[in-house]
Parts: sequence; C-alpha cells; structure tokens
Amino acid sequence: MDFYSELKSRNEILSVANGLGYNGTRSGTCYQGDCPRHPSAHGICLVIWPKIQGFKCYHCGASGDVIDLVMLYKKLDHKGAVKYLADRAGIPLYGKKELSPEEVAQREADANEKVLVENMLTEAAGWYHQQLKNYPKILDHLRNHYGFSQEIIDELKIGFAPPVQEGSDSPLARHLNSIPEFQGKLYLSGLFVFKILSGPYTDFFNGRIVFPYWKAGKVVYMTARATDLTPVNPHECYPDKEGKVKLDDQGKPTFIKYKKLLTHNPESPMRMSISKFIQNETFMGEDTIRGEKEVIITEGAPDWVSAVDKGFAAISPVTTRFREEDHEKLAELTAGAESIYIINDNEENQAGRDGALDTAQYLTQK
Repeated sequence: MDFYSELKSRNEILSVANGLGYNGTRSGTCYQGDCPRHPSAHGICLVIWPKIQGFKCYHCGASGDVIDLVMLYKKLDHKGAVKYLADRAGIPLYGKKELSPEEVAQREADANEKVLVENMLTEAAGWYHQQLKNYPKILDHLRNHYGFSQEIIDELKIGFAPPVQEGSDSPLARHLNSIPEFQGKLYLSGLFVFKILSGPYTDFFNGRIVFPYWKAGKVVYMTARATDLTPVNPHECYPDKEGKVKLDDQGKPTFIKYKKLLTHNPESPMRMSISKFIQNETFMGEDTIRGEKEVIITEGAPDWVSAVDKGFAAISPVTTRFREEDHEKLAELTAGAESIYIINDNEENQAGRDGALDTAQYLTQK
C-alpha cells in the first residue's frame, strides 16, 4: 500500500470531519451538516458520503476527499493537510522517517501529479454526469433498464460521454482546458486520443455510459459501456479480417461492449505521456466493503451499482475474474468478511461461472 492509500485508509472521512467540528446528521446514505466556510440557514449544505469517502458543499462548491476536507476546515495547503493527517494516524510523512532533500522533492512532485490527475478525472466524471440532462433516453435507461435510483446515479456521478464525430473538437477537452489547474495537461488523464501533447484531442469515451471508480473521495479510474448512440467506427467496434467494422449475423456492428480508461504505457508513443498514476489497479467499490462482514463480488459495473444501491457492501473487477496479481489485494480487502457472495453472469460460454469458481477457489485457500 502506497503512502497516500495508507493515509486515507487510516483517516476515515466522517471520523476526521467530526473531529474537526462537523455537525452532520444522517440522511439516507450520506450525512448533511454545516460548512465551516460560511453561514448556513438550514445546516445541511455540506454533504459527506462515507461510501466514496468524499464530500461536497452545495452552497460554496467545496468538494473532494479527506485531504481537501482538512484543507477546508484547517485553512491549510495540501502539504499541511497531508502532514496533519499523517500525524493524526501516526504514520511517517511520505511513508519514511528519513528522506534526503532529493527524495522529498520527488515524493512531493509525485504527490502533486497524483492529486492533479485524480482531480481531473473527478472533474470529468462530474461533467459526464451533467450531460445526462441533455440525454433523457440515457437517464431513462439507467433508471428503468438497470433499475438505478436517482440517488445512486447522483452519488456515484454515473454519466454519459456525448457522441462526437471523428475529428471534431472535444467538448470535454474544452471544459477541462478552461480550468487553470488542468490547462495544457490533458494528455496526463487517459481521457483522450491525440498525436501531439498540445492536441487536438479526441474523446476516448464516445457515446457511452461512464462508470467512475471512486477511491478515498476521488475518481481514480473509469469504464464506459456502449449504447445506441455510440458511433459506428473502428475505434468503437471490433474489426473484421480486413480491418473494417465487424458485423454480426444480423448485419449489425459489433461494438466493444466496455472500454476502460487509457493507462500509462512507457512502450506506447501516445500512452507513455499518460500519468503513471493512471493504472487499472483499483477494484470498483473498494471503499464500500471497509469493515463489512458480508461482501458481494459482482462481475460487471451495473451489477455492482445495483448491489450498492440496495445497501450491500460490494466490489467488482469489472470482468469475469480477478487477475492473479490482484489476488493478494483481494484477500487483504476481504480479510474481515465472514461471508462472500460471488455473483457473475450466467453466459452460455460459462466465462462468468469459471471466473466465479476461480475467485472462490483462491479465497477458500488463502
């Protein structure tokens, strides 16, 4: 576990907030209380979601994770808030007692980049979520096909990437570039395809429902599902032997069902520019199973959302099985659970069944 993961895991956001004077009361899956930045007529503007370890003030717009919360309450900069939480948890700053000036500088540079890309992904998730109001059929699909409540759609910032013609200017890129913190740094995010660092940028998610992965109050990864509005092109569909869009038996294009956020790859000319902190190393819903005695493991993102929406503690690898290199992490996260339920799809090819048995075999032998 890296320093920031340990720092946040040992500083549960509601506990920290209460220690700082937060007066929140429970309302469904969240807590509502006063914001320290300004007066509040009803005392419910600052909302904390323990499930995603995040907060937002609906009056002044302050939001983020437990570090941002300390910055808000204590009026500290990022470095000061990190030190406050490290002291509170009794862990060495940056995970090591003695560091050379060069090591400290590198740790701080890495910390700044990690914060930047997580802030960018969190902002992008909010932007995708806002697009749902422009696509009522997609919102209706989330509510009535998947059965998601509006509360969980809003809490998890499930969103939609508007369909954009190939070669067109990216509306998401325009939005992110309008924010000084992100200007000129979009190539770090994994959200875009580009030939040169300065752009132009093409949206990697196009006409897809976007599911963010939350961890410690920030979005750290994303996956996106194809819809009826996903453009028919080689970037969104499987290719045939000639490199054209592959068609099924009914003559319909075979879309890539899910696309996951582009990650850092030092061997790829484009992906080598993506931040090293954009990696597919997080399970969907890690924060929801903290300290739980019963845990559900689902195969897909929609199944995970449905489980959490109904009040269950759940995680998902967003595929049929966990990678072998993730087994140790899975064991650590579920160590306190007394019962684990693995709920995979029942496909004709039995991939879900085989994946569930593989996971069960590992967990029963660990």
